[in-house]
Amino acid sequence: MRGRLTVGLRSLEAHIQVRILTPQHKLALISGERQNIVRLKLMSDLLKITTQGILYPKRFIEGRLKKSTKTISSLKDGEGAILTVEGKKVAVYKSIGGKIDKLSPVCKHLGCIVDFNQKDKTWDCPCHGSRYKADGTVFKGPSKKNLDKI
Repeated sequence: MRGRLTVGLRSLEAHIQVRILTPQHKLALISGERQNIVRLKLMSDLLKITTQGILYPKRFIEGRLKKSTKTISSLKDGEGAILTVEGKKVAVYKSIGGKIDKLSPVCKHLGCIVDFNQKDKTWDCPCHGSRYKADGTVFKGPSKKNLDKI
């Protein structure tokens, strides 16, 4: 059955022409090498989406189970971390001037717990790649909402 399916897909694929929408809203045909590039890009995107979908439950749970040994007073200027404050997880950032920002660590896209990226000074969602500035402002989707302030 598998051999027949492969042959069937190949013959079907030979008859399909990939069409894209141009900026002028006209359909353009892609052929030859460009068609292979488009196919590879689509396969790459599909693999990425599938991987994110498979890993989502794992990352969703991991963020909730992680324990932090840090405290607000142990944070250095310009450092952020997910801390437990009064029994709840809180995303805490201590600015260079010493100001403390407390945010909900729950990503507004699908509810994973964000991690602090020390290099870029951002809160990054491990599930689908949303990124937030240190103050919780979203600057890269898929999330469209800022992290909640506490």
